[in-house]
Amino acid sequence: MSKWRTVAGATLLSVGMVGAVATWAQGSRPNNPPALSVEDYIEIQQLVAHYPYPLDTNPDGGKSYAANFAEDGVFHDQHDWYYRGHADIATAANLDKRPPSPNNVGHFIFSHVIEPTANGGAVGHQQNFLISEIGDAQDGRRAASIVSYQYEDIYEKTPAGWKFKVRTHPRPGADPPEREGDLWRIRPLSRP
Repeated sequence: MSKWRTVAGATLLSVGMVGAVATWAQGSRPNNPPALSVEDYIEIQQLVAHYPYPLDTNPDGGKSYAANFAEDGVFHDQHDWYYRGHADIATAANLDKRPPSPNNVGHFIFSHVIEPTANGGAVGHQQNFLISEIGDAQDGRRAASIVSYQYEDIYEKTPAGWKFKVRTHPRPGADPPEREGDLWRIRPLSRP
């Protein structure tokens, strides 16, 4: 009986040591980004889910849209234009100077993937269907255009919660800006 206890004790000790070494090895690898909490994932998902509403409805001239971004955040649009900071990003949401339109819904975001990064932030990828009315109404009907886009994001945790540090919206078939680890190489701001 004591031999059995010795074998069982040695086995448990060995398993415990292997588990401890494996846990230490995983935590000490430099390429292993820190895990995000469940709350972080939920807050980032809520940020992305909320994103289309101020863009589509324009309740305040782009201000609530810009509030989704960090103070020095960058939006790169499908025309290859860059907007930096809240005031500039608000103009991107209000280029057509349309009045508030609470019934306008056009951006449908899906297939959202969130990945933690080594600096404690996160990156994300998602698909977007943009549905727009085109042409004049005939017999009470209008034609619609449906275009599929992608969004590529860098998220940053700020005192006000998770925000977009960079959101790029490349043209269909175009590559997003070059990315180096947690950062994209952002060209100087210029647009026609």
